Amino acid sequence: MNSRPTNFTPSAFSSIFTSTIRLTLAMSVCLALHCLAQTTTPPASPQREVEQLRGEVQQLRAEMERLRALVEKNNQAAAASPPTQQPLKGAESKPPKEVQMIGTPQASSEMVDNPKVAVATKAQGGDLSGNGTLLRTDRITIGGYGDFQFRQAAINERADGGGVNTFQNTRFVLGVAAVLSEKQNIVFNSELEYEFGSKEIDVEQAFVEWKLKPELAVRGGIFAAPLGRFNVYHDSNLNLTTIRPLINQFIVPSAYRDAGVGLRGRFKLPHKMKLTYEADVVYGLRG
Repeated sequence: MNSRPTNFTPSAFSSIFTSTIRLTLAMSVCLALHCLAQTTTPPASPQREVEQLRGEVQQLRAEMERLRALVEKNNQAAAASPPTQQPLKGAESKPPKEVQMIGTPQASSEMVDNPKVAVATKAQGGDLSGNGTLLRTDRITIGGYGDFQFRQAAINERADGGGVNTFQNTRFVLGVAAVLSEKQNIVFNSELEYEFGSKEIDVEQAFVEWKLKPELAVRGGIFAAPLGRFNVYHDSNLNLTTIRPLINQFIVPSAYRDAGVGLRGRFKLPHKMKLTYEADVVYGLRG
């Protein structure tokens, strides 16, 4: 078998060379188009990002609406409530009405003018011993005070070689008050004093009072006559000294009380002033 060698003519070689170049160019163009498509392709899920941004905007809008509602509610509450006045720095503050001041009674005490109070305590300008206040709706109240002192020997006792420093129970006072008629405003007030020095029981007060109105009240029985302020308000818990003044020990012995009848009342004057009067007819001091 004889084999014939293949002869390549110039035209065939040129055709093959041209075909190869065309194939190479075609592959290059395809590769370039593929790379361009990869670089210019948009993001994988743009719609998802848009939806996410839309949700965030709606959330911010809801927060703004909630804050606006809170601001409007606070403005309405501030407009409905009256403004509070702050006290000036260094200004003197007044105690509340509920606080009861302890010490010397004042004639301008509000408890005496209170229509709900039948008998106020002496610390409030009334006639009841102790700290209990008798209201018009009460039936009875019990108060009082005790006196326990440390006494030194007097000058004349030391000069005579007598007298010792000692403790002593000077007195014990029991106050009993009752509302006899709430409608007519008739009350009863009494004070029983037990003096340990003389070992006796005295009736300091036992009277009935009919309060027609704040300007007029009728009293009858045994009561302390208003011979000086100390004779009326002589309770140990109201005194500023341990023992009573000399004038109330030897000239007008306190507490001076007597049987009789009397009138009393209180008038309101301009500029928050008040006028208190008392007129009594009693048996009198015996010489």
